[in-house]
Amino acid sequence: FNIMTTATLLAAATLGSVLMDRDPSNFRAIYLVAALAGFAGALAIARVPVVNEAEHLRLERDEHASGDGEHRSMLAVLRDDRNYARYLGWQFLLGTSNMMIDAPLIYLVSNRLQADYVVSIGLVTLIPLALTTVTLPLWAHWLDRVHIVEFRVRTSLLWTAWQAAVCIGAWQESLGWILFGRILLGLARGGGSLAWNLGHNDFASQRNLVAYMGLHVTLTGLRGLFAPFLGMLLFVGWSRYSWLGLTLPGFEGIGSGAFLIPVILSSIAGLGFLRLRRQIRPRGF
Repeated sequence: FNIMTTATLLAAATLGSVLMDRDPSNFRAIYLVAALAGFAGALAIARVPVVNEAEHLRLERDEHASGDGEHRSMLAVLRDDRNYARYLGWQFLLGTSNMMIDAPLIYLVSNRLQADYVVSIGLVTLIPLALTTVTLPLWAHWLDRVHIVEFRVRTSLLWTAWQAAVCIGAWQESLGWILFGRILLGLARGGGSLAWNLGHNDFASQRNLVAYMGLHVTLTGLRGLFAPFLGMLLFVGWSRYSWLGLTLPGFEGIGSGAFLIPVILSSIAGLGFLRLRRQIRPRGF
């Protein structure tokens, strides 16, 4: 499923970059086609049969249906499963570091380095997606053999490495370093996509999968609300702004230094996963 998803994104991004190079105003048609394709996809996936769907729905509606008290709210999961709460905390930090990079990277490559759409989308999207598709089976084989915390400890090294390479590329305004960083990202993202979809299974019981995954997805959405904007604001800054008698002083941004902050955050997250591994030592390490 992940391979099909990434392959589709790869094809769509390739076509979009070519169309945008021909005429930047083509973005209007691209958005329209994307919306129609998304609607068609939603209709198609709604028809996919789910094994024991009626039972799953019944359990979701009635948290006491099992009679064993296993069903819990998302807040109860954080309170009762401290190891999972710690795991989500470090994952939140790692995810925030990744979400902070893409927006300023697009601005850097397309505006300051004056790359065309094919080069910009190639660096930012196509190369990582292509490598993700190729490496997914290898990551899947390893994920089957280890606990998700051990998996995150090792893959965090790649996350930090790609961010560091892009940081160097931003400082030196070097497309070569940025290309190297995006290659590392492509290698890491295959494992990251599997871990994102499956990691909670190593903590949750069968009856609590919905609450565990729901909490994980909610936190992903929360960091998505601020991390890309934070990365962009740190990179380019903002103008002096007044509203309701209050004045926000202008900020010139820290330029390429904005890429260093995600490196620090992902390094801290990697150390956090390492500490969590030492605390719980699950079977399979």
